[in-house]
Amino acid sequence: MPYLVRAKGHVFVEFLRGPMTPAIRRNVERLVYPICIVMCAYLAWVASSGGILAWREGSYETRNFSMPDWLVYMPMALGFWLATLEWLRYLVGHDSMHHIDALYREGF
Repeated sequence: MPYLVRAKGHVFVEFLRGPMTPAIRRNVERLVYPICIVMCAYLAWVASSGGILAWREGSYETRNFSMPDWLVYMPMALGFWLATLEWLRYLVGHDSMHHIDALYREGF
């Protein structure tokens, strides 16, 4: 997920974004970025807490094969923390998620 945020490989809602003026589009971006930051940070915190708890308890995942539960939570926590940083980079930086034409990326 952090790579998709950096590479601007997410799904665009082009029919909503298209008719907006650049000023309105920028204001909408400034509203969306903090929402994404809060959501990713919350999910990262939940995954991190679950991983720490699994580490302390020594619990194991046994559905398919036996492995420590914290190994299940670790990639989720890392991914969400890195995605939080990527969204923060867009919020405080000069780059925009929407400086690319969505139809051009699809090859139409």
